[in-house]
Amino acid sequence: MNIDLEDIKNVTNTLFWGVTGTVTVLAYLRAKKTILQPIKTEVFKEQIKEFSKELEIFNGKSEPELRDEFGFENMFIYNTLIMMDSYALLFFDLKIDKKERPYGESEMAIVKKEDVDKYFSINDGHIEEEIIDKEDNKPDPSTKHAVWSKYDHALLSLPKEYSEMKKKFLKLQSNPLLPEKLITLLVEYEKVVMENMDILREIIIECSQEMPQKYSNVNTLMKATNSWVYSRYNSRFINLSPKAEEITKYIRSYFQSDNLFD
Repeated sequence: MNIDLEDIKNVTNTLFWGVTGTVTVLAYLRAKKTILQPIKTEVFKEQIKEFSKELEIFNGKSEPELRDEFGFENMFIYNTLIMMDSYALLFFDLKIDKKERPYGESEMAIVKKEDVDKYFSINDGHIEEEIIDKEDNKPDPSTKHAVWSKYDHALLSLPKEYSEMKKKFLKLQSNPLLPEKLITLLVEYEKVVMENMDILREIIIECSQEMPQKYSNVNTLMKATNSWVYSRYNSRFINLSPKAEEITKYIRSYFQSDNLFD
């Protein structure tokens, strides 16, 4: 049997470079993992911080507490009072100092897109708010009911709680460290908030048309309460707690907190 030394050399070289290549690849993968581990650890730490901020908003909160985060009670009071004040002004010419009203502290208003033209007009390239309740534009007594029948609460007065929480949500949703699924859940939660604001607007418009029957004179108006409006609104309010629980459960599952120390 003849042994070809050249063949042995080739086989040996092949085995050598094969083993060397394998060792090099394994060493690279191990080094890459070692190098990236500190980065992953830092990202994990930052995620924990951000998730903690979210848990402060949602975790363990009752339905009333979740509503208070966005100031829904004040939002209801502000806007119901605006409607009632508008009624008092139109029907009984009652002068009301808006600065003394609770809604005088509201920071902003939302306008329904389809109603913008009702409240704003274009003038020489600038947007100018239309003055609806000018003293010289009072309707004749015989037409007050007709005017009131068109009452529209497109402007929604918002409390500072809403503005502050809105800023928090915008900041969370723009955070690159948060998983896409969590961002989606936050957007869904805020959508429920907006739906409840639309419901409030609809309820106020609906109840406004019952004002002439319930408060036909100044004496009854002076005894008016908003409890009947609130009862109707509360019955249609979409609870926030189911979405809050979804967010909390997702965060727990993301970190597998139940198995963290197993």
